[in-house]
Amino acid sequence: MNIRVLAMLPLAMVCLPAQAFDLNDLETRLTASEWLQGHFRQRHWMADQEVRLHSQGRFLYQRDRQLIWLFGSPTQQVLTFAKGQVAYGPDSDEKADIQALLPERSTFQRHMVDIMGGKFSALADDYRLVLSGDNDAWQVTMTPRLSALEMPLATMTLTGSERLEHLKMTIANGDTLSIRLSDGEAIIDESLVSRLAGWLTDESTTVEEDVSS
Repeated sequence: MNIRVLAMLPLAMVCLPAQAFDLNDLETRLTASEWLQGHFRQRHWMADQEVRLHSQGRFLYQRDRQLIWLFGSPTQQVLTFAKGQVAYGPDSDEKADIQALLPERSTFQRHMVDIMGGKFSALADDYRLVLSGDNDAWQVTMTPRLSALEMPLATMTLTGSERLEHLKMTIANGDTLSIRLSDGEAIIDESLVSRLAGWLTDESTTVEEDVSS
């Protein structure tokens, strides 16, 4: 091989474009874990009342099945997202508390399991998805295909790196909900799973709401 050609090879390799990073790649990464647990912090701005609510707690995610939200403050509540329904914990007799913590729940809650797990292929029918950033710092903007009259949710923005780290929702009425996820681990906390199993299997202590319509 010509010496001049050999000398140019390193430069040519440097100039090669970076490998494309698309939603399929991101979905493969985010759906790798069967179980995921961690902590969350929420900031909910209620525009009409000019009030900001703060809440925090722990989450437990099981791929394609459920997302369990355990509120530790300002009140102890348990909320489970599943395909098409929501279940309240045994101490959640009044739904108003949960509704304040998760505004406009019915407009997005049936998608929360897929959102948490990065199942973008299951979200594409209901949302326009735009990916930006790169492999180390990405952002997915989700815009409902339905009009604002049919779905009050205006936009949802997901950001992260190895895992989903931040979720922000804007509602058509001016409300916003920001959820920060931290300490995410792809392991099972056996004590947590055991504790949750008690009330999840006791139908008399939960209230379920069908949101599939």
